[in-house]
Amino acid sequence: CHSLRHLFSGGEALSGELGRRVRECLPQAALHNRYGPTETAINVTHWRCDDEEGARVPIGRPLAGVACELRDGELELAPAGAVAELWLGGSGLARGYLGRPALTAERFVPGEEGTRLYRSGDLARWRHDGALEFLGRADEQVKVRGFRIELEEIRAHLLAQPAVRQAAVLVREGAPLGTALAQKKRFPGLVAMFARLGEQTGELPLMLQRAAQQLSAEVQRRAMHLATILEPLLIVAMGLVVMLIVLAVLMPIIQLNQFAK
Repeated sequence: CHSLRHLFSGGEALSGELGRRVRECLPQAALHNRYGPTETAINVTHWRCDDEEGARVPIGRPLAGVACELRDGELELAPAGAVAELWLGGSGLARGYLGRPALTAERFVPGEEGTRLYRSGDLARWRHDGALEFLGRADEQVKVRGFRIELEEIRAHLLAQPAVRQAAVLVREGAPLGTALAQKKRFPGLVAMFARLGEQTGELPLMLQRAAQQLSAEVQRRAMHLATILEPLLIVAMGLVVMLIVLAVLMPIIQLNQFAK
């Protein structure tokens, strides 16, 4: 397409590799990377792609009338180079979520001088040239083809099924929409469960990777945490058992010695 002059990317993170491929295929077109969630009227930052050599293409600098702040876990402004949550404000900020006051209060927070800021949940950092670099999410939200997917909500639906004790929800790149990795012959119950869940929520663009073999990262973390807690308790318990055994062996000897005296 030789008439194309400007190409805009948005909705998902633009990798450096994809940006380089686009410029190779369309050298006459300027590639722009734009960022912004729905809560801020879509676009809040802009970056004209050039010869980026890194793995990520920056999301750029704030547009006019937009406020971008990076705040750390203590809600303090983060310095350049530090990874922190991206807070957004400005004229395009939404009023909140319809019918969800608790979520609105959690995400839309008061700013300075009567302003409001939106906590995006996205992690970013200021580069030394003043551009923002997107680094992922602070929670388990993912994007599949530009759509937000809350893994925990899907996991909650799975755990609500009467026969499910543990559930893992993962994203597998390149998998077709609405396809469960479990084979129908080997895991008919799991496929049926996904079918019932799909009737309630629509097609699930998520997969259970190696569903019968691999636990989710959260389950593994819990197991490791439990092992960390139980390990010293087990050591103490083993020590007590050894002491009891020693006492059980020594007590008759002590009693015999006392009797002999």
